[in-house]
Amino acid sequence: MLHRCPSALHTMLAAALLAALSSREAAAVEPGPAVRVDPSFGPRIVEAVADAARRLDTPSCALVLSDFVDGQSGLTLAENLAATGRTASEHVESLWFRGASRLRPFAGRRVFAFTVPASTVVYLCREDLLRIQNQPRLLTAILLHEVLHTLGLRDDHPSSVSITERVLERCF
Repeated sequence: MLHRCPSALHTMLAAALLAALSSREAAAVEPGPAVRVDPSFGPRIVEAVADAARRLDTPSCALVLSDFVDGQSGLTLAENLAATGRTASEHVESLWFRGASRLRPFAGRRVFAFTVPASTVVYLCREDLLRIQNQPRLLTAILLHEVLHTLGLRDDHPSSVSITERVLERCF
C-alpha cells in the first residue's frame, strides 16, 4: 500500500521525523545555494515558487502575513518576517522546496506539501503536487500556505483549509 505525504495537521510527527534524519542524509539531499526547487519537479513548480515570492511583495497579498499569529511567540507572521531583515520575496527565495520521498508516515488524505513551523525546507509531495501542476493559481496558493508555516504559523488553529482560503482571498 502506498503512503501519502503527511497532512499538515501532523507537523509534530513530521518534526520528529525531520529531526531523525542524520546530518549526512540531510546534506546529501539539500540543494546547492543556487538551486531552491528540486529540479525533478520541473519548471511549473519553479514558476509557482517565483509567483508566490512576487505575490507576497504586493500590498494586498502581504496582508496575509498580518492575518496570522505565531502561536509560540505571539507575533504576527509579518513581525516574524520583519525580524529577519528580509522582504517577503527574499524569504521565499531563501527556502528550499524539495521532494518528500522518504517522509511518508501517513496513509489517507491527499497532501501537496508540508513543512515544520519556522523551517527553511518545504517538502513537496510529488504524486499529489504534480497532479495539480496545470492549475497555477491553486499551486501557488498551496506554496504560499507553506511559506506561512515557515514564518511560524502552527497547524492547530486555524484549519489548513482556512489558511488556504485566506491566501486565495488576499493574494489572488
